[in-house]
Amino acid sequence: MSVHFRDITMANLRAVYELEVGPGQDGLVAPVGYSIAEAHLSDEVFHYRAIYDGETPVGFLMWDVQPPGNQFPGWGLCRLLIDHRHQARGYGRAALDLLCAEIQSSTDRPRCLWTSYEPREDGPREFYRRYGFVPTGDVIDGEEVARLAQWPDGSPTDDPFA
Repeated sequence: MSVHFRDITMANLRAVYELEVGPGQDGLVAPVGYSIAEAHLSDEVFHYRAIYDGETPVGFLMWDVQPPGNQFPGWGLCRLLIDHRHQARGYGRAALDLLCAEIQSSTDRPRCLWTSYEPREDGPREFYRRYGFVPTGDVIDGEEVARLAQWPDGSPTDDPFA
């Protein structure tokens, strides 16, 4: 496995746009096309990348960075979509590892990672829990909010409220 991020360009837009979740997963994550449109039309600043294994697009990732004083300051994982043909192969974990490395090397503070997810039984809650996200008890837009407790290397993330 050679997982890395790539910018989305006209050369790979169609292949990335066609990535989709599997049957029964509708509503768990917004489609790639919607996410790209939201990133361009929103007043917020979103960052996004395609997730590749070698030359094959396998997923999509979108995040933002919120300043101190925001309700959820730090990095916010807005979208993580692994195409249904590539799920359960470690790509989600590998993509989060790459994002965590980017956060740890960033000058943006606080260095912490938030996400939210649909609270459905068949949703991604268990995936995020296994990765190290801890529910905060907060709910935003009907989704449970969770914060990464420590980086993959075991070091603690910043406490955004310290």
